[in-house]
Amino acid sequence: MFCSGCNAARVLTDSGDNLMNNEFRPVNALRHPLWWMMLVLLLCNDFVLKSAGILPGWLTGKLSDFAGLMVFPLFVALIFGAFGGRRIVWAVLHIVTAVGFIALKTIPAVGNAYVQTLGLLGIQGQVWYDITDLLALVCLPVSFLVYPRLHPLFGLSRQNLVRAAAVAVAGFACVASGGAAAPRTLTSYNGDLMISDLMFINGTKGEISVQVSKLKDGIAVDCSQPVVAENFNDKQFTSIGSWNQNSGEATTLLPTATRKPGEKKCNVVKLTINNIESLLVVWDSEKLPMTDVPIHYDLPVTPNNIPNNAIVLHRENNDYYILTKGDFVISYWRRDTFAVDYWKM
Repeated sequence: MFCSGCNAARVLTDSGDNLMNNEFRPVNALRHPLWWMMLVLLLCNDFVLKSAGILPGWLTGKLSDFAGLMVFPLFVALIFGAFGGRRIVWAVLHIVTAVGFIALKTIPAVGNAYVQTLGLLGIQGQVWYDITDLLALVCLPVSFLVYPRLHPLFGLSRQNLVRAAAVAVAGFACVASGGAAAPRTLTSYNGDLMISDLMFINGTKGEISVQVSKLKDGIAVDCSQPVVAENFNDKQFTSIGSWNQNSGEATTLLPTATRKPGEKKCNVVKLTINNIESLLVVWDSEKLPMTDVPIHYDLPVTPNNIPNNAIVLHRENNDYYILTKGDFVISYWRRDTFAVDYWKM
Protein backbone atom coordinates (compact mmCIF):
# COMPACT_ATOMS: atom_id res chain seq x y z
CA MET A 1 0.00 0.00 0.00
CA PHE A 2 2.78 2.40 0.92
CA CYS A 3 6.05 2.57 -1.01
CA SER A 4 9.35 1.84 0.74
CA GLY A 5 12.45 3.95 0.72
CA CYS A 6 10.56 7.26 0.84
CA ASN A 7 12.46 9.98 2.71
CA ALA A 8 10.71 11.59 5.65
CA ALA A 9 10.15 15.28 5.18
CA ARG A 10 9.04 18.17 7.31
CA VAL A 11 5.43 18.07 8.53
CA LEU A 12 4.45 21.51 7.31
CA THR A 13 5.46 23.30 4.17
CA ASP A 14 6.37 26.97 3.95
CA SER A 15 3.81 29.75 3.57
CA GLY A 16 3.98 29.38 -0.22
CA ASP A 17 2.26 25.97 -0.06
CA ASN A 18 -0.46 24.51 -2.22
CA LEU A 19 -3.27 26.24 -0.34
CA MET A 20 -1.76 29.64 -1.06
CA ASN A 21 -1.61 28.62 -4.73
CA ASN A 22 -5.41 28.29 -4.59
CA GLU A 23 -5.70 24.50 -4.58
CA PHE A 24 -4.25 21.26 -3.31
CA ARG A 25 -4.84 17.60 -3.97
CA PRO A 26 -6.86 16.10 -1.10
CA VAL A 27 -5.37 12.68 -1.77
CA ASN A 28 -1.96 14.09 -0.77
CA ALA A 29 -3.18 14.31 2.83
CA LEU A 30 -3.45 10.52 2.79
CA ARG A 31 0.31 10.39 2.41
CA HIS A 32 0.68 11.78 5.92
CA PRO A 33 -0.42 9.91 9.10
CA LEU A 34 -2.44 12.77 10.69
CA TRP A 35 -5.79 12.07 8.97
CA TRP A 36 -5.38 8.31 9.39
CA MET A 37 -4.70 8.81 13.10
CA MET A 38 -7.90 10.84 13.47
CA LEU A 39 -9.85 8.13 11.62
CA VAL A 40 -8.46 5.38 13.84
CA LEU A 41 -9.24 7.46 16.94
CA LEU A 42 -12.83 7.92 15.76
CA LEU A 43 -13.31 4.20 15.13
CA CYS A 44 -11.61 3.05 18.34
CA ASN A 45 -13.51 5.56 20.43
CA ASP A 46 -16.95 4.68 19.02
CA PHE A 47 -16.53 0.91 18.88
CA VAL A 48 -14.23 0.22 21.83
CA LEU A 49 -13.95 3.03 24.38
CA LYS A 50 -17.65 3.97 24.49
CA SER A 51 -18.69 0.45 25.46
CA ALA A 52 -15.67 -0.46 27.61
CA GLY A 53 -16.48 1.96 30.42
CA ILE A 54 -12.79 2.88 30.75
CA LEU A 55 -13.42 6.58 30.14
CA PRO A 56 -16.39 8.68 31.31
CA GLY A 57 -19.19 9.16 28.79
CA TRP A 58 -18.65 12.92 28.46
CA LEU A 59 -15.04 12.32 27.39
CA THR A 60 -15.81 9.67 24.76
CA GLY A 61 -18.52 11.97 23.42
CA LYS A 62 -16.05 14.82 23.08
CA LEU A 63 -13.50 12.52 21.40
CA SER A 64 -16.09 11.59 18.77
CA ASP A 65 -16.81 15.23 18.03
CA PHE A 66 -13.17 16.31 17.81
CA ALA A 67 -12.00 13.33 15.74
CA GLY A 68 -15.11 13.47 13.55
CA LEU A 69 -14.56 17.11 12.61
CA MET A 70 -10.94 16.35 11.73
CA VAL A 71 -12.07 13.48 9.48
CA PHE A 72 -15.26 14.74 7.82
CA PRO A 73 -14.16 17.71 5.62
CA LEU A 74 -11.29 15.79 4.01
CA PHE A 75 -13.57 12.77 3.59
CA VAL A 76 -15.97 14.90 1.52
CA ALA A 77 -13.09 16.50 -0.37
CA LEU A 78 -11.82 13.04 -1.31
CA ILE A 79 -15.23 12.28 -2.80
CA PHE A 80 -14.98 15.41 -4.95
CA GLY A 81 -11.44 14.51 -6.04
CA ALA A 82 -9.18 17.30 -7.24
CA PHE A 83 -12.18 19.64 -7.43
CA GLY A 84 -12.53 19.36 -3.65
CA GLY A 85 -9.07 20.82 -3.27
CA ARG A 86 -9.92 24.17 -4.83
CA ARG A 87 -9.60 26.78 -2.12
CA ILE A 88 -13.18 28.06 -2.42
CA VAL A 89 -14.59 24.51 -2.31
CA TRP A 90 -12.33 23.58 0.59
CA ALA A 91 -13.56 26.66 2.52
CA VAL A 92 -17.23 25.96 1.73
CA LEU A 93 -16.88 22.38 2.96
CA HIS A 94 -15.70 23.66 6.33
CA ILE A 95 -18.36 26.36 6.58
CA VAL A 96 -21.16 23.90 5.75
CA THR A 97 -19.72 21.39 8.22
CA ALA A 98 -19.66 24.04 10.96
CA VAL A 99 -23.25 25.16 10.28
CA GLY A 100 -24.49 21.58 10.17
CA PHE A 101 -22.68 20.64 13.39
CA ILE A 102 -24.05 23.67 15.25
CA ALA A 103 -27.59 22.95 14.05
CA LEU A 104 -27.29 19.30 15.00
CA LYS A 105 -26.15 20.16 18.52
CA THR A 106 -28.58 23.00 19.23
CA ILE A 107 -31.81 22.48 17.25
CA PRO A 108 -33.90 19.45 18.31
CA ALA A 109 -35.82 19.43 14.99
CA VAL A 110 -32.54 18.98 13.10
CA GLY A 111 -31.44 16.26 15.51
CA ASN A 112 -34.74 14.42 15.09
CA ALA A 113 -34.46 14.62 11.30
CA TYR A 114 -30.94 13.20 11.52
CA VAL A 115 -32.09 10.32 13.72
CA GLN A 116 -34.95 9.58 11.32
CA THR A 117 -32.51 9.52 8.40
CA LEU A 118 -30.33 7.03 10.26
CA GLY A 119 -33.44 4.97 10.93
CA LEU A 120 -34.15 4.75 7.20
CA LEU A 121 -30.67 3.27 6.85
CA GLY A 122 -31.46 0.73 9.56
CA ILE A 123 -29.20 2.43 12.13
CA GLN A 124 -30.31 3.32 15.62
CA GLY A 125 -29.13 6.76 16.63
CA GLN A 126 -29.69 9.58 19.03
CA VAL A 127 -28.46 13.17 19.29
CA TRP A 128 -27.39 14.43 22.69
CA TYR A 129 -27.78 18.18 22.98
CA ASP A 130 -24.76 19.52 24.83
CA ILE A 131 -23.57 23.02 24.01
CA THR A 132 -20.07 22.19 25.25
CA ASP A 133 -19.75 19.89 22.23
CA LEU A 134 -19.37 23.07 20.17
CA LEU A 135 -15.82 23.30 21.53
CA ALA A 136 -14.97 20.74 18.86
CA LEU A 137 -15.45 23.45 16.22
CA VAL A 138 -11.84 24.50 16.88
CA CYS A 139 -10.89 21.46 14.78
CA LEU A 140 -12.33 22.99 11.62
CA PRO A 141 -9.82 25.85 11.24
CA VAL A 142 -7.10 23.31 12.07
CA SER A 143 -8.39 21.04 9.31
CA PHE A 144 -8.73 23.95 6.86
CA LEU A 145 -5.20 25.23 7.41
CA VAL A 146 -3.18 22.11 8.20
CA TYR A 147 -4.23 19.43 5.70
CA PRO A 148 -3.25 21.45 2.60
CA ARG A 149 0.12 22.22 4.22
CA LEU A 150 1.03 18.65 5.12
CA HIS A 151 4.11 17.45 3.29
CA PRO A 152 3.80 13.76 2.29
CA LEU A 153 5.83 11.46 4.52
CA PHE A 154 5.30 8.38 2.34
CA GLY A 155 4.07 7.50 -1.12
CA LEU A 156 1.01 5.60 -2.29
CA SER A 157 1.55 2.72 -4.67
CA ARG A 158 -2.16 2.46 -5.62
CA GLN A 159 -3.49 5.93 -5.10
CA ASN A 160 -7.04 5.46 -6.45
CA LEU A 161 -7.54 2.26 -4.48
CA VAL A 162 -6.29 3.88 -1.28
CA ARG A 163 -8.57 6.88 -1.81
CA ALA A 164 -11.58 4.61 -2.38
CA ALA A 165 -10.74 2.65 0.77
CA ALA A 166 -10.32 5.87 2.76
CA VAL A 167 -13.71 7.16 1.57
CA ALA A 168 -15.42 3.85 2.41
CA VAL A 169 -13.93 3.55 5.90
CA ALA A 170 -14.41 7.24 6.74
CA GLY A 171 -18.01 7.13 5.49
CA PHE A 172 -18.72 4.15 7.71
CA ALA A 173 -17.03 5.84 10.69
CA CYS A 174 -18.93 9.12 10.25
CA VAL A 175 -22.31 7.37 9.97
CA ALA A 176 -21.63 4.84 12.71
CA SER A 177 -20.51 7.57 15.12
CA GLY A 178 -24.08 8.94 14.96
CA GLY A 179 -25.64 5.57 15.60
CA ALA A 180 -26.36 4.35 19.13
CA ALA A 181 -23.99 6.85 20.63
CA ALA A 182 -23.11 6.44 24.28
CA PRO A 183 -25.50 8.51 26.37
CA ARG A 184 -24.02 11.37 28.37
CA THR A 185 -25.24 13.60 31.14
CA LEU A 186 -26.52 16.94 29.97
CA THR A 187 -26.30 19.39 32.87
CA SER A 188 -24.61 22.01 30.71
CA TYR A 189 -27.59 22.36 28.37
CA ASN A 190 -30.76 22.40 30.42
CA GLY A 191 -32.76 24.39 27.87
CA ASP A 192 -33.38 21.52 25.46
CA LEU A 193 -35.39 18.32 25.62
CA MET A 194 -34.73 14.75 24.63
CA ILE A 195 -37.31 12.56 22.94
CA SER A 196 -37.88 9.05 24.27
CA ASP A 197 -40.46 6.40 25.08
CA LEU A 198 -38.78 5.36 28.35
CA MET A 199 -36.64 7.45 30.69
CA PHE A 200 -34.34 6.79 33.63
CA ILE A 201 -34.04 9.36 36.44
CA ASN A 202 -31.37 9.49 39.13
CA GLY A 203 -33.46 10.28 42.19
CA THR A 204 -30.55 9.85 44.60
CA LYS A 205 -28.57 12.69 46.14
CA GLY A 206 -25.31 11.75 44.46
CA GLU A 207 -23.74 10.75 41.16
CA ILE A 208 -24.28 7.21 39.91
CA SER A 209 -22.66 5.10 37.20
CA VAL A 210 -24.98 3.54 34.64
CA GLN A 211 -24.40 0.78 32.12
CA VAL A 212 -26.95 -0.23 29.50
CA SER A 213 -26.88 -3.27 27.20
CA LYS A 214 -29.52 -4.23 24.67
CA LEU A 215 -30.51 -7.62 23.34
CA LYS A 216 -28.68 -8.36 20.11
CA ASP A 217 -30.54 -8.13 16.83
CA GLY A 218 -31.96 -11.38 15.56
CA ILE A 219 -33.04 -12.68 18.98
CA ALA A 220 -36.82 -12.80 18.84
CA VAL A 221 -38.81 -11.81 21.92
CA ASP A 222 -42.60 -11.61 22.27
CA CYS A 223 -43.61 -8.80 24.61
CA SER A 224 -47.11 -10.30 24.89
CA GLN A 225 -45.60 -13.22 26.82
CA PRO A 226 -43.79 -13.12 30.18
CA VAL A 227 -40.13 -12.24 29.66
CA VAL A 228 -37.93 -13.67 32.43
CA ALA A 229 -34.39 -12.39 32.95
CA GLU A 230 -33.06 -15.84 33.83
CA ASN A 231 -33.84 -17.04 30.30
CA PHE A 232 -31.06 -14.82 28.92
CA ASN A 233 -27.28 -14.83 29.21
CA ASP A 234 -24.61 -12.14 28.92
CA LYS A 235 -23.52 -13.21 25.43
CA GLN A 236 -26.96 -12.29 24.07
CA PHE A 237 -26.49 -8.62 24.95
CA THR A 238 -24.35 -5.87 23.48
CA SER A 239 -23.34 -2.71 25.34
CA ILE A 240 -24.76 0.58 24.07
CA GLY A 241 -23.02 2.78 26.59
CA SER A 242 -21.95 3.65 30.11
CA TRP A 243 -22.03 7.05 31.72
CA ASN A 244 -22.16 8.99 34.97
CA GLN A 245 -25.50 10.53 35.88
CA ASN A 246 -25.82 13.33 38.41
CA SER A 247 -28.55 13.76 41.00
CA GLY A 248 -31.87 14.68 39.40
CA GLU A 249 -30.70 14.08 35.86
CA ALA A 250 -32.86 12.17 33.36
CA THR A 251 -31.80 10.35 30.23
CA THR A 252 -33.27 8.06 27.62
CA LEU A 253 -32.82 4.41 28.48
CA LEU A 254 -32.37 3.31 24.87
CA PRO A 255 -31.87 5.29 21.63
CA THR A 256 -35.15 4.98 19.77
CA ALA A 257 -35.14 3.87 16.14
CA THR A 258 -37.55 5.34 13.62
CA ARG A 259 -40.87 3.53 13.83
CA LYS A 260 -42.71 2.27 10.81
CA PRO A 261 -46.55 2.25 10.79
CA GLY A 262 -47.89 -0.96 12.28
CA GLU A 263 -44.46 -2.19 13.33
CA LYS A 264 -44.16 -3.75 16.78
CA LYS A 265 -40.84 -3.72 18.54
CA CYS A 266 -40.13 -5.57 21.76
CA ASN A 267 -37.21 -3.92 23.54
CA VAL A 268 -35.11 -5.86 26.04
CA VAL A 269 -32.45 -3.92 27.97
CA LYS A 270 -30.12 -4.88 30.81
CA LEU A 271 -29.64 -1.96 33.23
CA THR A 272 -26.75 -1.93 35.71
CA ILE A 273 -26.42 0.83 38.31
CA ASN A 274 -23.28 1.34 40.42
CA ASN A 275 -22.21 -2.23 39.62
CA ILE A 276 -25.00 -3.73 41.74
CA GLU A 277 -27.04 -6.61 40.37
CA SER A 278 -28.54 -5.79 36.97
CA LEU A 279 -32.20 -5.37 36.11
CA LEU A 280 -33.92 -6.47 32.93
CA VAL A 281 -36.33 -3.92 31.42
CA VAL A 282 -38.81 -5.02 28.75
CA TRP A 283 -41.30 -2.89 26.84
CA ASP A 284 -43.24 -2.76 23.59
CA SER A 285 -42.47 0.49 21.75
CA GLU A 286 -46.01 0.51 20.37
CA LYS A 287 -47.43 0.84 23.88
CA LEU A 288 -45.19 3.64 25.13
CA PRO A 289 -45.83 7.00 23.45
CA MET A 290 -42.91 9.25 22.63
CA THR A 291 -42.53 12.09 25.13
CA ASP A 292 -40.20 15.00 25.83
CA VAL A 293 -37.67 14.16 28.52
CA PRO A 294 -36.47 17.15 30.58
CA ILE A 295 -32.78 16.90 31.31
CA HIS A 296 -33.28 17.58 35.01
CA TYR A 297 -36.06 16.83 37.49
CA ASP A 298 -36.62 18.53 40.81
CA LEU A 299 -36.22 16.05 43.63
CA PRO A 300 -37.70 14.19 45.28
CA VAL A 301 -39.56 12.22 42.61
CA THR A 302 -42.36 10.55 44.58
CA PRO A 303 -45.40 8.39 43.75
CA ASN A 304 -47.37 11.64 43.51
CA ASN A 305 -45.21 13.35 40.88
CA ILE A 306 -43.45 10.54 38.99
CA PRO A 307 -43.77 11.08 35.22
CA ASN A 308 -45.19 8.48 32.88
CA ASN A 309 -42.85 5.87 31.41
CA ALA A 310 -40.13 6.46 33.98
CA ILE A 311 -37.74 4.46 36.11
CA VAL A 312 -36.52 6.38 39.16
CA LEU A 313 -33.63 5.25 41.35
CA HIS A 314 -33.78 6.13 45.07
CA ARG A 315 -31.34 5.46 47.86
CA GLU A 316 -31.65 5.39 51.65
CA ASN A 317 -28.32 4.87 53.41
CA ASN A 318 -26.86 1.81 51.64
CA ASP A 319 -30.18 0.51 50.32
CA TYR A 320 -31.38 1.20 46.76
CA TYR A 321 -34.92 0.99 45.49
CA ILE A 322 -36.62 1.99 42.28
CA LEU A 323 -39.99 3.53 41.57
CA THR A 324 -41.55 2.98 38.15
CA LYS A 325 -44.61 4.11 36.21
CA GLY A 326 -45.60 2.90 32.75
CA ASP A 327 -46.49 -0.10 30.63
CA PHE A 328 -43.21 -1.98 30.92
CA VAL A 329 -41.82 -4.85 33.00
CA ILE A 330 -38.74 -5.06 35.21
CA SER A 331 -37.23 -8.29 36.49
CA TYR A 332 -34.02 -9.15 38.32
CA TRP A 333 -31.14 -10.39 36.22
CA ARG A 334 -30.43 -13.11 38.77
CA ARG A 335 -33.06 -13.57 41.47
CA ASP A 336 -30.74 -15.05 44.07
CA THR A 337 -28.54 -11.96 44.18
CA PHE A 338 -30.94 -9.06 43.75
CA ALA A 339 -30.03 -5.87 45.58
CA VAL A 340 -32.77 -3.44 44.58
CA ASP A 341 -36.35 -3.20 45.77
CA TYR A 342 -38.92 -2.42 43.10
CA TRP A 343 -42.14 -0.45 43.44
CA LYS A 344 -44.45 -0.16 40.46
CA MET A 345 -47.12 2.55 40.35
